[in-house]
Amino acid sequence: RLNTACGCTAAVLDSDTIPPGGETKVKASFDTTGSQGAKVKTIRVYTNDPRQASFLLSLQGTVRSEFDLDPARLHFGDIAKGKEKTLSVDVLVSGQSTSQIQEILSRSPYLDIETSEVTKRGKQGKKLTVTIKGSLPVGVFRDRIVVKTSSDKTPIVNIPVFARVHGDITIVPSSVSFGLIEGPLSKPVSEMIKLVNTAKKPLTISSVESDNPLVTAELVPLKDARASNLRVTLKEGLSGTFRATIKITTDNADAEQRQLTVPVYGIISRKGS
Repeated sequence: RLNTACGCTAAVLDSDTIPPGGETKVKASFDTTGSQGAKVKTIRVYTNDPRQASFLLSLQGTVRSEFDLDPARLHFGDIAKGKEKTLSVDVLVSGQSTSQIQEILSRSPYLDIETSEVTKRGKQGKKLTVTIKGSLPVGVFRDRIVVKTSSDKTPIVNIPVFARVHGDITIVPSSVSFGLIEGPLSKPVSEMIKLVNTAKKPLTISSVESDNPLVTAELVPLKDARASNLRVTLKEGLSGTFRATIKITTDNADAEQRQLTVPVYGIISRKGS
């Protein structure tokens, strides 16, 4: 089978059977609507080859647009719960284009957007001043702002928005990436993350659970009573692209902060693949 990384990428096989010494072709297409700038898309191919059950193909290139974003995305980074943060992005129309910006949309109740006219590097467009509201809940926030235009080629321009809201417990780093590991694993592999209590009252972690039986997590107490390490371990037998979510449960009085999650991901490849 073939798995594409997102809905904008499609892939089909000429034939799903390869005779000895033969070959087949993977035909892939990428819908560039709403995209611009450098893009990388992946396709994972699964086979019955006992020495290599899957492998990754990638498409990469640059999508040119009549519209420039400066910056290309709104990355708010880490925000304390209850705090607001404001960033701006310029949507500029190419000097050779007659297209116009018609509408700015966001369906998120956590974003406030103000627009104004802007001229930059000889290009005209709109400056979007975007504020993340203090009501944003704890966790990772991903959304987008949609810019509708009069262009036939680029009717929609998407502006990705990212933020991470932390509460009384700060997780550093907020996710665990094992990257690319050569397999098969001959022994467990571990990474450490740190949990720091920034609240005024002590907090107790009652449980740590993983939704993947081959990815485990355990607390490692530190001398500092307000901090602990969390050891995340990959067991033998894990292979290919893997993901897991570590769920941390605390006795926080704020119900929204009682459960924290840590994403875990990586790829285990066989030697030479």
